[in-house]
Amino acid sequence: MALLDHFHPPLSIRRHWQAFHHAWSANIAVDLNTLLPVGYFAEPNAQFGIEIDVATFEESMSGDTSAMFHGALTSPSGAETRPVWTPPAPSHTIPFSLIADVVEVLVYSSIEGPILVGAIEFVSPANKDRQARCEAFVSKCEALLYQGLGSATADRSH
Repeated sequence: MALLDHFHPPLSIRRHWQAFHHAWSANIAVDLNTLLPVGYFAEPNAQFGIEIDVATFEESMSGDTSAMFHGALTSPSGAETRPVWTPPAPSHTIPFSLIADVVEVLVYSSIEGPILVGAIEFVSPANKDRQARCEAFVSKCEALLYQGLGSATADRSH
């Protein structure tokens, strides 16, 4: 079976590369789990962009809180108005770069752990779109090697 280029037309128009990388890493993890010795397992990890962490809302258990959410105010002219919330000005701002996409298969030893023992890092188009992201990806792979972990890189996004 031919390996198709999912990152350029015509497939890039019909398919998302994130889905391709997610499926690729998941299938490799499944295959690795049939090959790894007892005491080791593989897990896919695919994270794209920033995920919003929705805060949990807890309603007060004491008293009626409906006025807080549905209450109306009376203006000096006597007309009902809804309160308008304005966020405070930020006390500090810092520039930050968005984290590049992470697609990897992590291999763990469960003998004393789980303890990370190796990783397969997938190169995605986002890892190549800017010099800073390329350097971040190389740095991540280098850090794995400095920790004494087994590391491999898979790249099909050229």
